[in-house]
Amino acid sequence: MIDLADEGRIEPAEIDAKLVCDRFSDYVSPFYPDRGKDGYKPLWHLTNDRLWTFFCNGKSLGSSDFSHGAPASKAKLLAKVDHLEIGKDYIDIWKSEAERKTLRLFMLAILNESDSDSRNLIPPLFNKINLLEKELWPSAEHLRTVFSNLTGQGDLFEAASVDASPSSSADRSSSFEPAHEIDAIDHVPTPIAYGWVANKIAVVENSANRPIFPFATSRRNHAPRLEACRVKSQDLILKLKEQVWQVRNDYKSELESYIRWLPTEDDPGNILLADGAARIIRYMFFAEREILPFAFAASLKILLEQHIALRAFYPEVEDFYRSVRSGHIDSPLPIDAVYDIIGVIDAQTPAIFDEGVSDAIKEASSPELLIAKVENDATDGHIAPPIDPLGELDPSKAHDFQTAGWVNNLWKIFNAGAAVYASVEPWIKTYQALIAPVTAVLKWLRDFLS
Repeated sequence: MIDLADEGRIEPAEIDAKLVCDRFSDYVSPFYPDRGKDGYKPLWHLTNDRLWTFFCNGKSLGSSDFSHGAPASKAKLLAKVDHLEIGKDYIDIWKSEAERKTLRLFMLAILNESDSDSRNLIPPLFNKINLLEKELWPSAEHLRTVFSNLTGQGDLFEAASVDASPSSSADRSSSFEPAHEIDAIDHVPTPIAYGWVANKIAVVENSANRPIFPFATSRRNHAPRLEACRVKSQDLILKLKEQVWQVRNDYKSELESYIRWLPTEDDPGNILLADGAARIIRYMFFAEREILPFAFAASLKILLEQHIALRAFYPEVEDFYRSVRSGHIDSPLPIDAVYDIIGVIDAQTPAIFDEGVSDAIKEASSPELLIAKVENDATDGHIAPPIDPLGELDPSKAHDFQTAGWVNNLWKIFNAGAAVYASVEPWIKTYQALIAPVTAVLKWLRDFLS
């Protein structure tokens, strides 16, 4: 119900019970399909706390209005109730977005004291926009930290009551209220995923790096393709170090980047950054195909063929290509704003950001080499890169979209911490420093995707 209020879909004096039950189902059914229909139960039981009251035709309803002292099903509840109203003791609190955030945290704290099934719902519900994105759920350690900050608030509604002590009320009223001038955009492919870990934003596992196995043979086929990419790139790096071929050093550098980001059994790697390195190798290969040693060119072509085959298991790579190719550039990416964001991250490390964040964003923002794009297979007798079934990307567009993507995801995760950290001075300083450059980048991204 709190989330519906935040979305502006309900008013405290005219709450649609069906809307609340439907939202309960949206939250619970993905994890417990047989319990999604039971939202009427907590909705009814919370009337005991006087948070809200059920009404029908202007008359308040109580246990005596149901044959068993309570509704026996969702249908029976909705048959008798036309709306709910927030209790008069809580109406001022309910109208405050900051107070609703506090109430929401206490509700999660109550779940934390319940059975294991209820506790399992806390990570996905902690931030509703990440409900089905497990890699963005808070860690158990982070949740312990959040709930420990609520120690001493024995009862949810007592803690949030208007009868709370003047000092606690003053503390809440003085909390910083972020004015969200622009929201992050959903479903933007990004090479970097972030999460709140031990009270800091850190790089976490990215769902893009999880291979998908749609067929019975997929898992069996994935392993040898991945191994072929690793072995072939290692062999090329070794021979380049031994100077078997006299070629530009950029090949070795990009091959080293490629293998660094390639997934392993113990490390999911970063398939989008690995693909970026492979793309640069393709550009160099095409531009220099007429002068490259035959054996080196043949080895590069085999590696790139194996890489293209490997990408089939990582569908977000295709999403990235599709987004870049369909994107519109009416103005250049505001690169000064990007540098400002990087500067803020450096300045607020380790207060807000884990040290790994700075390294990751700089890697993801590295400009691609300005080399002729691959156009087609060569017809002049020279070995050339294989045709990419996903098509060719404009290097500048790919770089700018990738950079804007990590900014977008960072802003999304940073704002997810507002409910907990909006009264913490480093968070406030970081927000105030980020809002202007982030707004510039996300406006560019919206135009790009429009």
